[in-house]
Amino acid sequence: MDNIEEKKEFWVYRSVSRCFSDGVSFLTDDFLKLLVLSLPITIPLAICSAFVLYLAGNMQTLMASQAFAILISVVAVLFFVFYTAMDSFIYSSVKYRSEGNEISSLKFRTTYKKVLGLFPKMILFNIVSLILVAIPVGLMCLPSFIVTDSVESGIAFYASLAVAFIIAVILTVPYNMVLPTVMLGKKGVFKSLFKGYALGMKKWGKIFALSLVVTIIVDVVSLLLLSPAIIFSMIQYSASVSMLNGDAVSLPDNFILWVSVILFLSSFMSLILMWVQRIPFVYQYVSFVVDEKTEKENDAMMAR
Repeated sequence: MDNIEEKKEFWVYRSVSRCFSDGVSFLTDDFLKLLVLSLPITIPLAICSAFVLYLAGNMQTLMASQAFAILISVVAVLFFVFYTAMDSFIYSSVKYRSEGNEISSLKFRTTYKKVLGLFPKMILFNIVSLILVAIPVGLMCLPSFIVTDSVESGIAFYASLAVAFIIAVILTVPYNMVLPTVMLGKKGVFKSLFKGYALGMKKWGKIFALSLVVTIIVDVVSLLLLSPAIIFSMIQYSASVSMLNGDAVSLPDNFILWVSVILFLSSFMSLILMWVQRIPFVYQYVSFVVDEKTEKENDAMMAR
């Protein structure tokens, strides 16, 4: 009976503000449980993120190395794998909750069995996503290829860039409904992709409102969390450029150690925000499903 009640509580209609607040509550209510269970994924993912920031700070020095391209490729692949695994972990826990179970009852073995089950679907989804992302990115870059150098063309460039940005936003906002549809829907990846995108276009205004709230809050908090890492990366970058120019550079002996620790901690804490970026849209998808079901039931009653 409790399981049925919990399931009903998940599958209810929510306003935009409640989608966000419930998304945050999903993480905070069982934070320690989710944190401990996700450590096998978040730790290596944080290391990859920290290493990317470290490479950015030493770009000038490392580019001279022949192994740089191989190093970047290996880190990029590892980052993609663990990022996909983190997505799988988030959505497997959401799916577990949608079935009427308490997150507090999640076990390590059960969790990673679900993660491994979702992983191939998430890999396919993320590959498709990378391809689709190229469309709005291409739109953003298009003005720089079309417009020539002149005062008039400069105005035209910024005008066309603004138009391209607006089109990119219009095209990308509905995509927030795709992954919840893939994870909680009952169709295949490609059918769910088109169905989720169509739902996103239909409910564009509400999704944009939630996207705006999530983006502003998450980006501000993420910037605060990553600011120490960014500052240290900038110091590293300046030092490496100075060394290449033959200037004397004096940094503390334990600077690399401090950089490594701060990069890791900043990356680790910012990864927790992935939950806040994902879960509110799951609740919004649930709201749309419940709303559509209610409309159909009302139409059926009116038809009688």
